[in-house]
Amino acid sequence: MNKYKRIYEEKAEGELELVGLIKEGETIKVIKDLTPQQKAIINNKKELNTYSKKLGGFLHVCYVKNQLLFNTLNLNQATISRFLYLATYIDYNDREENVLIKHTQNNKLEYLTKRDIRNLLNLSEKTFYDFMKEVKEKELLFEANNKIYLNPVYVNKGRSNFRNKEYTRMFIDTTKELYENCTSRQHKRLSYIYQLLPFLNYESNILCNNPEEKDINKLDKLSFKDICGILGLSKDKKSMNTLKKDLFKFYITKDNKKYYFFSYVTIKQENGSESYYVVNPLVIWKGSDLQVAKDIIGLLMINKN
Repeated sequence: MNKYKRIYEEKAEGELELVGLIKEGETIKVIKDLTPQQKAIINNKKELNTYSKKLGGFLHVCYVKNQLLFNTLNLNQATISRFLYLATYIDYNDREENVLIKHTQNNKLEYLTKRDIRNLLNLSEKTFYDFMKEVKEKELLFEANNKIYLNPVYVNKGRSNFRNKEYTRMFIDTTKELYENCTSRQHKRLSYIYQLLPFLNYESNILCNNPEEKDINKLDKLSFKDICGILGLSKDKKSMNTLKKDLFKFYITKDNKKYYFFSYVTIKQENGSESYYVVNPLVIWKGSDLQVAKDIIGLLMINKN
């Protein structure tokens, strides 16, 4: 295991603040005069760390470009939301990678048992049995030494291990909230939104065919008919309207305010308005410009009236 050295910065009051870790034998370069651009990058990273901590930290979820999430596994769709919820309980990869754990009342770590998992997922005995059977057969979950692990090829926590692969952040507290506010029958609907993760624009979370495009005005935005086509669902008008209403029912809370998880928003501009479907960055977000994320989140607030 690598040994690390703590790096501290002395504040004006004489207190020491931990600013990072380096491996033994490594050196750091101290730059006294930073450019405005360097300062902006550092401040943005600090703000992103604060943003993440307020949401309970995050997982890395790996995906394939232009394909539905976990598409090649041919999973029961409800299994996707159940698996991602369970993933919020994995340990960091610099400790015991992807083992399922829980915090006790004394803030000690314990390994999850099958009974724990069933209680957390809140499933009937048969539904839980079917879920466990499927995730084992698809090699999403495995057992070893009386411990239960999730496959790190798909989800991970800590420093990213996904080399040369596409991945995004999935925030822990909001992912838990979405699942825990669902009935078992809603897990399939919730999974539809998760499956669309590879089609989210990196910064804005707008659903589109060209998620790597940096200019929002050049995005090839998805209509709801497009979304249904990608998911392999009916494009019948009545069926689409029913599905749309169901997907708009999912919400999360932050600072005592409610926000849609998935919604259709309109931005007024000088030359008219722009509308699109978007997923809330409080749950899933890969970007680096927090102001863009905050602007989108503001549009997703649910009006109490």
